[in-house]
Amino acid sequence: MNAKLTKFECDSNLGQYTDSLLFDSNIDIAYFEMTDENDNTVYLWLTVRGEKEVGLIDEDGNVTETYRDASDYPEELINAIKNGKNYEDYYCDTNNWFEVLYGYTKAGEKETDNYIDGEVWDDISSSPDQLKSEMRDFAEILFENCYEKGTFEKSVKKSKPMERE
Repeated sequence: MNAKLTKFECDSNLGQYTDSLLFDSNIDIAYFEMTDENDNTVYLWLTVRGEKEVGLIDEDGNVTETYRDASDYPEELINAIKNGKNYEDYYCDTNNWFEVLYGYTKAGEKETDNYIDGEVWDDISSSPDQLKSEMRDFAEILFENCYEKGTFEKSVKKSKPMERE
């Protein structure tokens, strides 16, 4: 396949994304877009998804006030998540996660949201170049799947008919 990267943007501080509990849902981490020789495009968003309810556990084993948004966490809860254990130092009832959402635009279509699906993204590389490479690998698989399923059509170059002498 002959495809080129048309857009890549990511948070310059990728190293901070070690635990999704530390971030609010719908925080975008990276965007990747790739277009093939037939003008079909696949795009990927790496984001934080889900809902959570997190609180500190005090010395008596009771859960203190709970929080849904990481932006509201007190410093003590942030430290417990970074350094502690769930159900010992902090309580997490529901969870959120890092997820890659992906979709496509067919050749000749205007910008549309042809959302395909999303998958959990386990580890976020701290290097933008490494993340770009990982997202490129994922995009190439999406292109293959779109061609195999008939979502994208392979173009057939038309040649001029031969003239008779």
